[in-house]
Amino acid sequence: MSVTRVQRMARVHHYGLRDRLVRGGEDVRYEARPLMGINNETMGKIE
Repeated sequence: MSVTRVQRMARVHHYGLRDRLVRGGEDVRYEARPLMGINNETMGKIE
């Protein structure tokens, strides 16, 4: 799977956008599910 496909998938799920399950299929609206991010403060706690 290419990086751009992964980025698109993440964006669709994060913002609750529309996408197709299969090429040529009908559009499906996904619920917004914000993804967890790691900032510098969190990274410091992990290290």
